[in-house]
Amino acid sequence: MMMIPNPTQSSTSTYSKTTTAHVVAATVVVALCLLPELAFAQSGGGGGNPILAFLNGMVTFLNTGVMRAIAILAVFSLGILCYLGKLTFGVTATICGGIILTFGAASLVDQFSAYVPTGSLSS
Repeated sequence: MMMIPNPTQSSTSTYSKTTTAHVVAATVVVALCLLPELAFAQSGGGGGNPILAFLNGMVTFLNTGVMRAIAILAVFSLGILCYLGKLTFGVTATICGGIILTFGAASLVDQFSAYVPTGSLSS
């Protein structure tokens, strides 16, 4: 929608309101970039890797109460299947294997990464 200028109204007041709003918005953006605590953001300085911190936080979160509760429900479902006479070896092995892989994931990765050579390959 195009505004038609009114000769009785000054166009500078509209321009100055728009410019002021842009200046205020730009100031807020710059302040949030320079002060990440105000934006509740993780600071990227100090050699910290925000992606690594996020992934470590996810692993910690999943290895605490969430995965434990899911494992308890899986074992509970095994009990229900056993009670109903529908429990097979395949279902039992699948659920137990899933629980073992879920909670043993960190130690499995540590074991595999211990065999990866580090440093230079030249002698």
